[in-house]
Amino acid sequence: MTTADTNYVPEMQPFQFHVFPAEEQLRRASYFFQNMNTRRTIRSFSPEPVSFALIETAIKMAATAPSGANSSRGDLSWYQIRR
Repeated sequence: MTTADTNYVPEMQPFQFHVFPAEEQLRRASYFFQNMNTRRTIRSFSPEPVSFALIETAIKMAATAPSGANSSRGDLSWYQIRR
């Protein structure tokens, strides 16, 4: 990862709002609820290695998460343990 990568700031994109029909809204909301309702905290991790590209992509995705009033850029850290 280069210095430029560690200071990744996503490019701002204008929000394009699309109104879905009521039935589609309910279908999407139900699907989202079903997925969110299965989320759990994980305290047991796999020993399988994870590629650097996957970690880098996850960090870039996390950098796009909103904060309260977009007031915090949210510092992210990760550690690599070599065995």
